[in-house]
Amino acid sequence: MLRGYKNRVVLDVGAGFGEILSQLRNANYTIALDISLNALKIARTRVHDCINADAEHLPLVEKAVDILVSVETIEHLPNPQKFLEESFRVIKDEGILVLTTPNAEVPYYKLDREHLHSFTENKLKNLLIQKGFKVVFLKKLRIRYRIFNIIPIHKYEETLIVVAKKRFE
Repeated sequence: MLRGYKNRVVLDVGAGFGEILSQLRNANYTIALDISLNALKIARTRVHDCINADAEHLPLVEKAVDILVSVETIEHLPNPQKFLEESFRVIKDEGILVLTTPNAEVPYYKLDREHLHSFTENKLKNLLIQKGFKVVFLKKLRIRYRIFNIIPIHKYEETLIVVAKKRFE
């Protein structure tokens, strides 16, 4: 759970059904942004506002959000650099970016054909720095889950979790 999100504007880019935002009950205002209209139909029941747009063109004014969350989205985008530029633009000066992406250093990741980009710990950190962010937290999280409900085959995946703030010189 995010600490310090009370009385904040929280934007989830690639929000899907709005599950993450629905857990932030004390957030002042929650916005789900997704390219899927079908997903946003469900998200509307869980959040304050929904926006149908792509992650590389955020239709928000500068410095509009306190916290921008993006879970397992950046690897699917045609231009992750543009997404980070847009994120930097819409996050307030004291705001934060929280994102996750699969760790490309894990062998299983190479089998996944749905991702347009892959990120290692260093690649992600360097990209964030290049786009004006200061990485304040970066951790690998190993996730285990069942592939099939009937056959107990377990898959392990490692996700990178990063928290970044705007960098000021």
